[in-house]
Amino acid sequence: MIFGWVLSTSMTRMPVFRHPVEMTLPRSATGPTVMFSGSRHGESFASWVDRMAPRNGCPPWAMVDASGLDVRASGDVHSLAYGIVATPETYRAIEAATGMSSEIIRVMHLEVFDGSVLDLAGVRVGEKESVRQVEGREWVQFFGSRVCPTCLAASGGAWLVWWKLG
Repeated sequence: MIFGWVLSTSMTRMPVFRHPVEMTLPRSATGPTVMFSGSRHGESFASWVDRMAPRNGCPPWAMVDASGLDVRASGDVHSLAYGIVATPETYRAIEAATGMSSEIIRVMHLEVFDGSVLDLAGVRVGEKESVRQVEGREWVQFFGSRVCPTCLAASGGAWLVWWKLG
């Protein structure tokens, strides 16, 4: 599942379509019962979501929804700035839903490189043109990445965020 999803929609928010038969996660009295576990050192947010989806028997978009992110219900399967930058409110929502600290979640995004090897100042969440302009001027792949199979195996199947640089 990692290869198909990460390569096709990496660093976008997730497919947000709803099937006529609504995808349901096991529920408790307070909401979905979802199993989250910690990320691997240097892992990208998209990779972490991909690893959690099979553990919960659901597609990645359902994990995004369960993790507290506001996913759009539209035909557009790419929500902008997913895995690139997020608002403090988004980090807090993910923290509340998953139990992972906001700082750990932040370093899973390309934002961790902002001000050093990347200048993400022009990226505005939800604005397609701002994302495209920044991707065009920076040495980064927002919607894809490079990796060798040996490196992926060495990381235990985790797609590392720095692989998107270059």
